[in-house]
Amino acid sequence: MIRRRSLLTGGGLVVLFAGVGACSQLPVIPKRPAASAEDALSSWVRFAGGRYTLFVPRCEMGQNIQTALKQVACDALGVAPGDVDALLPATRDIRRVRATVGSDSIKDFALPLAQACAALRQAIAAGRTEGVIDLRSDPAQALQGLLRERRWTGRAVPIEQGLAIVTGKPLFAADVRRPGQRFARVLRASASPELESTLQSYDEPAARAVPGFVALVSDPLLRQGRSQGLGIVATTPGALDRIEAALAPRWHVEGSCSQAQLDAATDVSARLEAGDLRHTVHSDSIARDGPWQVDLRLEIPLAAHGAIQARAAVAEFAPDGGLSVWAGTQDTFYVRDVLVKSLRLNEAKAVVHACRVGGAFGGKTLCTVELEAAVLARASGAPVQVQ
Repeated sequence: MIRRRSLLTGGGLVVLFAGVGACSQLPVIPKRPAASAEDALSSWVRFAGGRYTLFVPRCEMGQNIQTALKQVACDALGVAPGDVDALLPATRDIRRVRATVGSDSIKDFALPLAQACAALRQAIAAGRTEGVIDLRSDPAQALQGLLRERRWTGRAVPIEQGLAIVTGKPLFAADVRRPGQRFARVLRASASPELESTLQSYDEPAARAVPGFVALVSDPLLRQGRSQGLGIVATTPGALDRIEAALAPRWHVEGSCSQAQLDAATDVSARLEAGDLRHTVHSDSIARDGPWQVDLRLEIPLAAHGAIQARAAVAEFAPDGGLSVWAGTQDTFYVRDVLVKSLRLNEAKAVVHACRVGGAFGGKTLCTVELEAAVLARASGAPVQVQ
């Protein structure tokens, strides 16, 4: 197997948290260094047993980045797509990378990958199929070689995972099945998590009498924003509905969040009558203390992004306390950081496996069902899926 020695040491930045509850629920996108050819050569691409493995350092959510980066790798390596296995990695497989947001995957990741593949190609051509190699290829050289030999990049090729999608193969977190796996959900009040909600009463004996009942879990880590959560675990997904019905939870919600209140909060006219809106001047040629006049007004209705795939995650604890999580997330490393911090785990024993994502729009940079699954798996002593 050929790779760089630095793969053994890892790397990346440490993410600091102001508070566990806040960090797991707010859309945080940690700042991390730009991807480099060193990162790519150290952990994205490998050669062993006559085959190449590409650990795709981006989340695959239907934008076909798995296919596109494989095309780049094939051209830079000078091989056909059939010689390269493009895989979605776990956090233990690659160095820490940025969240997949902002449509920057080709712009920021294609060239480092091409550089790494060009260096690997040179080493193999020289007969070096074992040990470590140095990164000698510069960006201009890698880009020129990629453009000169472009057999695959920009061409129509079979989509990675395409056949698996249309034949119903397991690709998503909801498809994961582990030995002895249980199914769970977290019950909450039907209200915004911005409002304080608490559980007033529930019928625990009736819930326990339902066939398939496994556990009822109350844990502070199941709190989302100001919303208390109550976890239920069952042997089958169908049993969850029956357990919830038997439980008959009653919630108390403080305050309200009506449409009228939302309209008032976003009424620009009312805000202008109260004084100038807060603003920042970005041009040095404009006087910062000069008069301002609004001569263009655009009113756009709220359009919430709705991903096709529901959030889902599977969590499993090993006998030695290690945690494995399968998740459809835009940032596996952030999820791992939240799990390690929240559950006080050894980072070396926590692994998040990337699964294909059915749409995200930035909303899956959060850590929600992943933490819920881990909490419920720990409480029930079995692998748990939350969806």
